[in-house]
Amino acid sequence: MKVDEEGLKKVAERFLKRQEVRELGLSLDEAKQVLLEHAKRFAGCVNCVYSSPYHGKFSWPYHGKFSWTSRHCVLGLAQSTCNMYKPIIQKE
Repeated sequence: MKVDEEGLKKVAERFLKRQEVRELGLSLDEAKQVLLEHAKRFAGCVNCVYSSPYHGKFSWPYHGKFSWTSRHCVLGLAQSTCNMYKPIIQKE
């Protein structure tokens, strides 16, 4: 398993900007570990270096509530039509 450490760090930094994550008191390394575990289990945006926490109030099924797996693309792309996917974890 090959990890894009720089990409993972950038995603973690985006998550640490969320109040819900800051309230947990996680360090950068702890946030990276949570994100890495999700990237191992899920495909698509959850395993992409261009993802950030979804911030929309209509984030189905979360309706504005924070979720580690509900994501927004920093490039503004939809998962179904994305041509810029860059995985955090290269699965072998």
